[in-house]
Amino acid sequence: DVVDSFFLHYRLQGITASAESMSGRKTLKRSVGLLIARRHDIAHDGDYNGHGRIKVIREDLIKKRIKDLELLVSCMDQIICNRIR
Repeated sequence: DVVDSFFLHYRLQGITASAESMSGRKTLKRSVGLLIARRHDIAHDGDYNGHGRIKVIREDLIKKRIKDLELLVSCMDQIICNRIR
């Protein structure tokens, strides 16, 4: 995981798994990963499917995944702050 490899420099091994555990959500990392994958599709492929049609965006699902991202970042922030103290 790119995020985890970045935080290894700060001796925070497995920070995303720790943040997921702290959140109490077993699928938090997966949800955020799907959001990042969708962003990648939009940025690099124009968000088209295999038939050349634009993929449907489910607003409710994207809103949920953005909240999941916010939760993951918040938990990571708590971990970092607790390590500094």
